[in-house]
Amino acid sequence: MLTQINKDDKSDEFIFFLTPYLEQHLTAFKNTSVYNSIHFFDNSLAAQYANFANTKQMANFILKQIFSIRKQIEFDHVLFLNLSLVLRNPNILNPFKRLPFTFSGILMNSPYRIREKRNNKILQIKREFPLKLLIKNKNCSNIFLLNDKKGVEFYKKWSDKISPIIDPVRISIASDFDVSEYHDIKSDILTFTQIGKLGKYKGTLDIFDAIEEIDAKLLEQIHFLFIGKVNKDIETDIQMLNKTKHKQVTSIRNEFISDQDFSAYIEQSSVILITNKNAENSSGIVNHCLLNNKVVVAPNKGYYKEIFKDYKGVVSYDDKFSLSKAISFATNNFDQLQVDAKKFDNQKFITENSQDKFAKVLLDGIVYS
Repeated sequence: MLTQINKDDKSDEFIFFLTPYLEQHLTAFKNTSVYNSIHFFDNSLAAQYANFANTKQMANFILKQIFSIRKQIEFDHVLFLNLSLVLRNPNILNPFKRLPFTFSGILMNSPYRIREKRNNKILQIKREFPLKLLIKNKNCSNIFLLNDKKGVEFYKKWSDKISPIIDPVRISIASDFDVSEYHDIKSDILTFTQIGKLGKYKGTLDIFDAIEEIDAKLLEQIHFLFIGKVNKDIETDIQMLNKTKHKQVTSIRNEFISDQDFSAYIEQSSVILITNKNAENSSGIVNHCLLNNKVVVAPNKGYYKEIFKDYKGVVSYDDKFSLSKAISFATNNFDQLQVDAKKFDNQKFITENSQDKFAKVLLDGIVYS
């Protein structure tokens, strides 16, 4: 988006307030006009935000900072890159509350997939209620539904505020980090990697359970990598895993890693494990898998069923074909799955889901319309 704003010479129309953790990633913009519009929050604020236990606290904190900023700098519109998070604050959702600014944002969890399944009317009503409030809310200008074109087609009947947006492909050059050397894994071992935040909602414990069910001889061919910050809800389970016989086939790196090391793990892993409990929501890890033509194990439902429909390098699991069976199948058929994954046209995928297109959709919606 910053690149596009520079190209359009529109930097004087924007103010950006960003986490200080992003500063190191924006050095390329330092000598451009848009950098003068960027402000970084204080490190203490970023640390405070990182320690919140739930999304409601995060949402309240974000709104508090916005109102604090407005006392110092005049602005009339706010773009939330994660509108789903901010909706936890009732002031944003309330259609009768007049705010001193309008807002737009990206709705990460479109409710349409719940509607489409037709098996849980109560959940459907619960998920669609915030969307209905946003439509009625005069403060809200645009609602971008992430990765759900079918949902947009349906909800467009409700309001013209709703538009589609696709999660962009982020290309990061991999570091020289050697995954096998760091984790002491032999070259002939297949690595199954879960990367990102680790926790119950990410299905990390489901992988632990699957490991218990896999044949002992097959486990000799596998090593499981858990890379990312461990949520408090599974810290005890992580400690227990380290005391079991399976500690020989698992490695845990409990920390945030750089984008470059992240890319190194993706490139060097044999199979990427996607086990998110909420299969209705999209996930950024999917783009990394498709970009790198990876063999993937993923749920056979919701967003993942849609996005991997024509991808031949995926092994899907469900109630009838368990996660442990999917991992075993991927192990026994890895060579063919890798060949099939390479057939996917990742260059076309990059072009269709570029960061430039993502930025253009947002800017056309909130500024240039």
